[in-house]
Formats: sequence, structure tokens, C-alpha cells
Amino acid sequence: MVVLSDGMGHGIKANVLATLTATMALNFTKEHKEPEKTAEIIMKTLPECSERKINYSTFTIIDIEYDGKTTLLEYDNPTCMIIRDRKVFQHEVKTISLTCDSNAGKKIRISSFYPKKGDRIIFCTDGIAQSGMGTPVSRLAGALIM
Repeated sequence: MVVLSDGMGHGIKANVLATLTATMALNFTKEHKEPEKTAEIIMKTLPECSERKINYSTFTIIDIEYDGKTTLLEYDNPTCMIIRDRKVFQHEVKTISLTCDSNAGKKIRISSFYPKKGDRIIFCTDGIAQSGMGTPVSRLAGALIM
């Protein structure tokens, strides 16, 4: 199991919420909860930003079973990329809109595949794209990325 979580903003609050999210994700995944249920419980637990109406933490969960089946669960992070034979491996990604009251309409991505020897999973937080937004350096970096 691998979990990547990123709290919104910076500082103690962001760190605490990212740690809480990662801990819950690990525990629910270890208990073999359905990915949709895991996401829903985590998102219900997290506080919501009063201005932007979004959860304070993003997450990516990668669960590799004993038989090799690999499941990816993603919320608000850039989509994971799988490299196979030095090319991007196109796997089926299912986008689900949550229906519970507090998270109605929020989308999670779920996908599963069986890896082959040499496969690589590349994943990152939205903090990569948003770090330093609004500063002169970020405008330069954004131009270089695009």
C-alpha cells in the first residue's frame, strides 16, 4: 500500500489534515474496504474550506494485492501515469461522482490493472502544479511546464 496525501495550504493545519487523511487511507485499505466507501468516509471526516467549498486534503491510494492486482484511488490529485515498455499504459479509469450529502458531486477516480515486470506508477500531488502560485517565479515555472 502507498498513500500520498496533501493538505491544502501550508503549515500545521495542512500537515495535520494530510497525516489524518493518510492514516485513515492506510487503515481502510488494510481492512479491504471498498474504494468508494474509503473515499466517502475520508471526505466526510475532513473539514471543508468555507471559501472554496473543497476538502482540505487530497489523496492517492495505491493498493497492490498478493496476486498483483493494483488498484488506484485518486481524489483531487493529478491522474496517475503508468509507464509500461517506455510508453504511457492506457488503462481504464472510472470516474465516480459521490452522492452522500456533504460530498455530492465530488469526483473520485478508480482504476485497476495487473502490472508487468518493469511497470512504473508516477503520481504526485496538486501541490506540484500549484506551488508558489501568484509569484513571479511560478509564472515562469508555469510557462516552462506548458
